[in-house]
Order: sequence, then structure tokens, then C-alpha cells
Amino acid sequence: MQLQESPFEFRSLLQSTKQLSSRFIGLAETKVNWDQPCHLHVVSSAIRQQFKSFIIQHSVHPQVFLTPNKPGGTLSILLDRWVSRFVEKGQDPYGLGQWSYLTVRSKSKTIVMITEYRVCNSSISSTGDTTASAQQFCSLQQASNKEGSLTTPHPHCQMLLDLKAWISKLQSEQCSIILCIDNNEDIASY
Repeated sequence: MQLQESPFEFRSLLQSTKQLSSRFIGLAETKVNWDQPCHLHVVSSAIRQQFKSFIIQHSVHPQVFLTPNKPGGTLSILLDRWVSRFVEKGQDPYGLGQWSYLTVRSKSKTIVMITEYRVCNSSISSTGDTTASAQQFCSLQQASNKEGSLTTPHPHCQMLLDLKAWISKLQSEQCSIILCIDNNEDIASY
């Protein structure tokens, strides 16, 4: 869902969420420049009209964009009664804006709800220099250069390595995982 292009659709999503008694929403590839606080305010206002309490966490690549739109991004939303079980929130620890997460705890289990956006499997030259893939490629290339590595980064593949490592760590801590993902992969290829 692209929030910037369809605020009505977002309000409709919130209404459906309420009718279904769902308490978590994960939106991948929001294409919103979450670095501009006005966007979080608009989203918060819309949620506040439907729900008593909520917690939101976005992810966004750190590259500066001055426009309201920014390729990639995610938004995780925790609603009403689950808010009282909230423990932690954040973005991917690798600094690429690949996913956002919210953690809740019940008496017997910790649940980490992850909203992930995996960039397309395409070369930077074919997609342009402002795409989410290009943003991540540049960050990975800089890290690779600092390490003296000669390998060419591949953001589409790197996400799986990063996510697997992070989820493995969470599972070793006995966390349960809910993963909402825009995988940009044809399911027929598996």
C-alpha cells in the first residue's frame, strides 16, 4: 500500500482492521518519506479516529530525500489491547531501512511482529539511482569499501542474510515471530 497516493485507502484499511478485530497492521513499501514528521502526524491522526491506543514504528533508509515520497519503507502498527503488552520497537539493526518491528510480551511468550520490504532483484543501472535498491546498494558498497572487500553488493540477496541472522538471534531468545513481507519474488520460482 502506498499511503501517499491513497489516504482514503488507508482509512478504509483501518476500518476493516477494526471490523476484523485485528490488532496489528504491517505495511511494506509505503513509499513515504518518514523522515518528515508531518507524515507520522497524518497517520497518527487517522488511527486515532478509529482506535483508543496505538504504537507505530516505521523503517526508512537514512539517505536524505527532500520530497514527501521516498522509495521503500515500512510501517508497523500495534492497536488497542496489544498496546498494553508492548515491550520494544525499532528498525532493522543494519541501518538499511529493510524492516520495522514491534515486540509484545504475554505471560508465557514474547512475540516479534516484523514488517519487511525486500527490494527488487534488478541492477541499479536498470532501476535508477533513487530507488530503494539503489539506496541500499550505496550503503552496502560503502561498508564493503571500508572493509576492503571487492565483492559487489546485492541488496535483494543481502536482505535474506540479514533477516535470517536477526530472526535466528530472536529465536535463540525464545521469541515467536510474525513476519509480514513484500518479498519481490515470484512464488512459482520456489
